[in-house]
Amino acid sequence: MKTLLDLPDELLVAARQVAAQRHTTLEDMVALSLRREIGIDGTSASTTDLYEVGEHGFLQLRTRNDVITEELIEQIRESEGI
Repeated sequence: MKTLLDLPDELLVAARQVAAQRHTTLEDMVALSLRREIGIDGTSASTTDLYEVGEHGFLQLRTRNDVITEELIEQIRESEGI
């Protein structure tokens, strides 16, 4: 389906740059972004907060200052029923 979007110039320029870095199209970039934002394909906005676009245009985990301990791992296992 075709539609017309009115985007800010700087957003369009940035999106085109990222699409070029990822060797994809702007159309695919927009579709992927919308899927992530609205939670299609098992993703949601809250889970995408864990990722960022790295310097080479690929998704990577955001840097966190959390310390992973055995206790934390055990808590997660218990909460997940593992």
